[in-house]
Amino acid sequence: MNEKALNKKAFYVHLVIILFFFLGFGLLPEFSVVTRMGMQVLGVFIGCIFAWACGYTTWVSVLGLIMLGLYTGQGVTAIMGGAYGSQTILLVLFCLLFCYGIEQCGLLSVIAKRILSNNFCKGGPWCLAGAFWGAATVTSALITNALPVVLLLWSIFYAVSEQLGLERYSPYSSIVLIGITSNAYCGMICMPYSTAGMMVFGIGAGVSPNLVFQPVPHSVFLSIMAALVLATHIIFFKFVVRPQAGFQKISSEIVRKEDTVIGKKQVFGIFFAGLLCLLLLIQALGPKTWVITQLLLAIGPVGIFALVNILMCVTIFAGAPLMRLEKAMAEGIPWGLYFLLATAVILSNMVVAEGTGLSEALSLTLNPLLNGKSLMLIAMIAVAFGVAVTNAINNMVCINIFVPICTLLIVSQGGDPAVLLSLLTCVLFVGIVMPSGSVVGALCHGNSEWLKKKDVYKYAGMCAAIVAAVYALIGVPLGGVIYGLFV
Repeated sequence: MNEKALNKKAFYVHLVIILFFFLGFGLLPEFSVVTRMGMQVLGVFIGCIFAWACGYTTWVSVLGLIMLGLYTGQGVTAIMGGAYGSQTILLVLFCLLFCYGIEQCGLLSVIAKRILSNNFCKGGPWCLAGAFWGAATVTSALITNALPVVLLLWSIFYAVSEQLGLERYSPYSSIVLIGITSNAYCGMICMPYSTAGMMVFGIGAGVSPNLVFQPVPHSVFLSIMAALVLATHIIFFKFVVRPQAGFQKISSEIVRKEDTVIGKKQVFGIFFAGLLCLLLLIQALGPKTWVITQLLLAIGPVGIFALVNILMCVTIFAGAPLMRLEKAMAEGIPWGLYFLLATAVILSNMVVAEGTGLSEALSLTLNPLLNGKSLMLIAMIAVAFGVAVTNAINNMVCINIFVPICTLLIVSQGGDPAVLLSLLTCVLFVGIVMPSGSVVGALCHGNSEWLKKKDVYKYAGMCAAIVAAVYALIGVPLGGVIYGLFV
């Protein structure tokens, strides 16, 4: 049988399996407290995961939304409107357009060459990887958002790879790209002004009214943990996984001095990148009494990205716009990724929505797992189990399940839940293994030009395991010490 016939046969086998999950899984008997609608939505969830793993993105993603509209009773139009019009998906769209515009300015190429000429990065493949992971941690911490940081650093790494001749889909390239996502998430929640910590402690305070969010020990503790996760990434992948990088040290001859000179067009790129960061920081940190802060809060992150993109489109250099939006839409947006992301985001919400019974089933599983254990063991199990669950379902759902249960169990034993809640602030966001875990996890699975699906599961699983191990084994005892210093 020739290869074409084999591929055709494999397609029809895959199609039958996908349709079984979409149409037949909901007919199976319910289990635990899962409802009929829960079984139907779960079938769509499993069917999409299987299809995406086999490389089918666009048509499966659209069909998945149609099935969700039918099963949930919300209607197909409402489901598609919620998917394609959500803030998360719009933010991804304008982030990708911004990265394309920066690339058109030639700035990414100059940045890549400056990275390669840096003495620290010349030290070898793991110095280079560490530089990218450190940049992901710090930048995400400053703007409290991992998504734009991941997209921009990925674009820079592509340019660096081109200079070094690194192959796409190679283990080293895959590890660096996926490591950017896990370290970005660990950095995103470090700052005292990050809303993630306030949100987690706010939910915990609903169970324990005496619980108070302490931003200084919380921030110091999570910053130390982010640094430990970064160091563990480097040690684990360098000495345990040991992928072949394709280079040992970066030669000084690979980049000429004149290649690192910033031209007039790149200055525009630097200006717009700086303007974007400034506007995002003012929105996050600016006093609420400032008119500019109020305006930026009204515009929102999506509007800020869109506004900067428009400014790039109306800026003329050498007789032409810095960026043409029509061309950017055609060349800068991987539409298969866009459709996958939209479906993954809404699936992660719908799979544990009210009426499915899946959220209640998860709570019933978690309660006996933690009940009767010591305070330290409760914290360790909650961290490890939290990392596993958040890689399958929406982060917010995990927070609303884990935080009240863990807070109640610790308070009932006379303990202070502050350390565990700080840990959960991070681990319940690191959903990078499955496309339904988070928008960044969906980005990894949709990045078919650089990452294989099996490598995403493999290396993202390793990164998630590193986070779980560091936070459970080191973070739980260390957190008590750090918080104790601020009593």
